[in-house]
Amino acid sequence: MAAWTIVGGRSGGDSALGGLVIYMHETVVPASDSDLSGKAGQASGQLLSQQTLAAEPQLTALDGQRDPISYPGSPRRLDPKKLIKKASRVSVIRTLYLSARFRGRIIVMRRARFRVARGAKISVARGSRLMLGFNMSHATGSPCSLRLRRNARLTVHGNAEIFSGTLVLVSNNAHLEIGRESYINFNSTVVCYDHIAIGSNCAISWNTNILDGNAHELVVGEVPRPRTQPVFIGDRVWIGTGATILSGVTVGDGAVVAAGSVVTADVPGQVVVAGNPARVVREKVTWRL
Repeated sequence: MAAWTIVGGRSGGDSALGGLVIYMHETVVPASDSDLSGKAGQASGQLLSQQTLAAEPQLTALDGQRDPISYPGSPRRLDPKKLIKKASRVSVIRTLYLSARFRGRIIVMRRARFRVARGAKISVARGSRLMLGFNMSHATGSPCSLRLRRNARLTVHGNAEIFSGTLVLVSNNAHLEIGRESYINFNSTVVCYDHIAIGSNCAISWNTNILDGNAHELVVGEVPRPRTQPVFIGDRVWIGTGATILSGVTVGDGAVVAAGSVVTADVPGQVVVAGNPARVVREKVTWRL
């Protein structure tokens, strides 16, 4: 039976899928608040919620058996010193400011930047949190940048992370939605002129670009093209490193976009697309972290 496993950017069953690379989360299971010491740990530890281990991504056929080289993850606990070190990376004042202003848990890491214009709003689902500028010791040094222009909206439906080096721009009156347990990895760009909806449990790898419009008008055969068209990314979508999602695209649930692909048309669910423009290269696939 066919089975493919992506491990460190290599495919166990098909070299054509070898470019599907995604960042691997570190296991983080915080200790209780009572284990924290110091003001930074106490102020930040209350805002840091549990994060589930994301094991190395795997891509398998629906009828396939589990690849023997896959590595299932198991939670582990951090000792207090490590947790305090992670908590020290949080900008406590800006975290408290955004969380109080928008009445939701918004964790801002040090060096992360944000600019929220008049009328703009961030909505975080109750019991969830948005983390801006998440970083690790080996990650890029570039800061995360979030810019919400006048009357822009950012809606977070569950725990979500925007990693360092990523630029998120939501234009005037535009609306960006991010589903629960989804993340946008290092050095990516999300430009929302109208409406972009990212589903739940989505893995958006580093250096990706998601745009729902153009800053310039394009005329083809004397017919102007629309400046903006909504982008809808379904649940459990994996977008590989360096991929670009353009305006007017809908990506179906469970789809995989290979590294470096340029998606200009709708993508069905549970397929792998690759190339420029992206085309279906595999069907009936599933993947998991």
